[in-house]
Amino acid sequence: MTKDARRAARFLTFPNLSPLLRVPYGVLAAAAISLLPVRDRIALRLPSFPPAEPFVIVPATRAFLGAVGVAMGPSPAYVDAQYRLALLAR
Repeated sequence: MTKDARRAARFLTFPNLSPLLRVPYGVLAAAAISLLPVRDRIALRLPSFPPAEPFVIVPATRAFLGAVGVAMGPSPAYVDAQYRLALLAR
């Protein structure tokens, strides 16, 4: 890993955000980091908590994304797909 790659990873992991946005962004950052192989996490010097991932990070990410989905409503693509499926079922 290059120095620039580590700097970019650090910037994405710890952005300068308002306190209100730090928690939801932290949940998404932790989820993204959890998808990386451990060797890459180490090379990028990213924080990692593999034992906590299935018990903390995954449920927190699902809850956050579920709340975002409820707040935003179904996507137009999803609504269109449901409509097309209903037409096929006739």
